[in-house]
Amino acid sequence: MSLLAKSIVKNKCWIVEEDGTKVASILTSPAGVTLIHEGQKERFGSFKLLSDRYNIVLDKTKVK
Repeated sequence: MSLLAKSIVKNKCWIVEEDGTKVASILTSPAGVTLIHEGQKERFGSFKLLSDRYNIVLDKTKVK
């Protein structure tokens, strides 16, 4: 099962949901991407690396 990342701020911040429940947050910075889950931060060089490790897919709906 994959997790769904919903954009909060375009290309900067996402909420990660599993079955409609928030399980993590993703933030971008010049150094890469940070996953915040259960109070722990894990850094990745790119969103692709993060996505491959945790099977996270981006929600393709437009941010209003």
